[in-house]
Amino acid sequence: MILLSLTAGICLASGMIFRESAEPGADRLMRTLPVQVFCWAVSLMLVLFLVSWHLETHCIFYKDVRRF
Repeated sequence: MILLSLTAGICLASGMIFRESAEPGADRLMRTLPVQVFCWAVSLMLVLFLVSWHLETHCIFYKDVRRF
């Protein structure tokens, strides 16, 4: 969680830099590229974590399949 919060801070700072170089009317921080990439990456990592957690608890991968 520490690395994730550090990454979020870096992406927010990068988003502020991107926002300054954009047009004067575009003042939404969430619409900048670094923040959008961060949000997509975090949501993808969350989905992959939940899928792996589900597979670990409901599927047994360590069975010896050579018996069948």
